[in-house]
Amino acid sequence: AQRQSEQSLMHQDASFEQYPRGVVVCDAQHVIIEINHTFTEITGYTRADIVGQNSRIKQGPLTDPETINQIRLALAEKRSFCGRLINYRKDGTPFWNELLIQPILSAQGEVAYYVGLLEDVTCQLRNDEHQMIAQAVFDQVSHGLLIINPQRLLLNCNHAFTAFCGYALRDIIGIKLDNIADTDSNDWHPVLSALAQKQEYRGEMLIQHAKGHALWCDVTLTPVLDHHQQVAFFIALIQDVTHHKQSELSLLKHDSYQRALLDSFPSMIWLKDTHGKLLTANQQYLH
Repeated sequence: AQRQSEQSLMHQDASFEQYPRGVVVCDAQHVIIEINHTFTEITGYTRADIVGQNSRIKQGPLTDPETINQIRLALAEKRSFCGRLINYRKDGTPFWNELLIQPILSAQGEVAYYVGLLEDVTCQLRNDEHQMIAQAVFDQVSHGLLIINPQRLLLNCNHAFTAFCGYALRDIIGIKLDNIADTDSNDWHPVLSALAQKQEYRGEMLIQHAKGHALWCDVTLTPVLDHHQQVAFFIALIQDVTHHKQSELSLLKHDSYQRALLDSFPSMIWLKDTHGKLLTANQQYLH
């Protein structure tokens, strides 16, 4: 009679049915006596399927035995339990369950029944896992990475960027790209144009090191769209090519010096390879 009264009361209570988490009520012997509609949505079990069954019906091969032991110990000591474990739906598919079990005691201090609250957190955990993987990749990529919003504010950067630019993360977040770029350089204008037009860009730009000197960098800007197909932010892949650029400029300077020296001779000077191909010549030879 008491059980029928409890079932009737909960059945009539609209808040019980509409509660956003799954609710399962068991008696002191862990036999299920009532569930709400959300429980059915999460697990696939209806009242006809599960009332009168032992609560172990939702366990399976991937259910962690240690977590089950923790639940048993808590219930034996008339304590609540809160934790995550893998349970199984009626169709056999596993899901991560955020579970809270609360024993309800009688006036004599004995367990009258247990109330369990269920929440399917599978998607949340997958998203968390994906975010952890993405963050690990972001931090471990050998090239510098910047996250830039459409207003050119720097939202994040990885360790590689701070390492070669000399900035701490706290110095970067929230400032504009303009503050670390050489905005007087001719290379800045194509970058600015790509950001304004929300387009991809590949080229070079000068970035100011924290100590004040300029760094030549290869930059690849890629816009990332949101679900409205609007640019949410840009990912900038940045590689310090200062040493290569200095070598290139030095070589050009050397070639310019060599050309000037050859052209200073009044007689013709030329150099050919073993096949007779002209490699270099001064102006007197060419004219």
